[in-house]
Amino acid sequence: MQVVDRVVEFAKNKGIKQVYICTEIGVARNWFSIVKRDNIKISPERLAQIADILGTTVDYLNGETDDPSPVKEKGSSELDELLSDPLNKALFDKLSKLSSAKKKALLALIEDQESD
Repeated sequence: MQVVDRVVEFAKNKGIKQVYICTEIGVARNWFSIVKRDNIKISPERLAQIADILGTTVDYLNGETDDPSPVKEKGSSELDELLSDPLNKALFDKLSKLSSAKKKALLALIEDQESD
């Protein structure tokens, strides 16, 4: 399986659209199709961006491991604790799929509500 196929399949399983990934990494909407059609190797830098968006590792996307779990960093236990609440997890999952512009707009709305 090509790296691009693994990326596309993993994104689909997570409910993340290819167009969203393309927008986030600054490439054409049909970039994945072009990469597959022309057998283009995805650069390590771009693959790292995609892995971050998908919440996985470059090693997983490269097929070097079957574990899609990102490497836990020091201090991630606080985040794990927050995400153990089903409501927080659901909110995080929805937020992670939004564009940067929509996240900023939502943050502004929340901050506006807090100031009332």
